[in-house]
Amino acid sequence: MKPFTPDKPAGRTVIVIASDITFRSGSYSMDEHNLYAKASVYSRKINYPRAFIAASSGGRIGFATQVQEALNIKWGDNGPQNG
Repeated sequence: MKPFTPDKPAGRTVIVIASDITFRSGSYSMDEHNLYAKASVYSRKINYPRAFIAASSGGRIGFATQVQEALNIKWGDNGPQNG
């Protein structure tokens, strides 16, 4: 992205990483995490600023069985309205 501002009338390149809550509740998997990590490494390598814009409900822990087992998560449907 190359925004043009009063202090940078020629524009300045910015690496933007974003998530959107309207797509899968804004959660992201390891594939997305790895892409975000690569974009972050790239921005540092070329010395461009990075902006992370997120509207997220969190990670998809339910899909990571290793994490689920490590945390002893038990999924239940008792009163989902209670969080």
